[in-house]
Amino acid sequence: MGASRARPRLRIDLEEIFMDGEEEEERREVKQMKSSWHRLSGKGDGLKLEKDNMVLDLESTKAQLQGTEQLLAKVKSQLASTQKLNSLAETQLKCMAQSYKSLETHAEELQTEVNLLRAKTENLDNVLQEERQNHQDALAKFKGF
Repeated sequence: MGASRARPRLRIDLEEIFMDGEEEEERREVKQMKSSWHRLSGKGDGLKLEKDNMVLDLESTKAQLQGTEQLLAKVKSQLASTQKLNSLAETQLKCMAQSYKSLETHAEELQTEVNLLRAKTENLDNVLQEERQNHQDALAKFKGF
């Protein structure tokens, strides 16, 4: 029986060795986890600060975006107004061009009429001169009788 007792003790000793090894490994893992946790918690403060900074940056960016959107809305409104004014100016320009063409046509018609009247006046002056000359000739003949 002494031999049979030795074997179970061997098994127990082996189990204890394995258990001690597992416990040691578990202890190492716990230490590593605690170490990692301490590092992370230390980094956590940094991460919290970084998060807070990012939140502030995000809020600032949002405010800038809102300001940019407002400026864009103003620019769009100004663009629409400018386009309306441009359209009105184009319409006025077309009307002015048509009026100018109409005035040019009327001026040409009046110039033609003036030229015609000058020609008539010149012709009437010539007829008058002839009539005067004929009258002078008739007076001269009459005095000669």
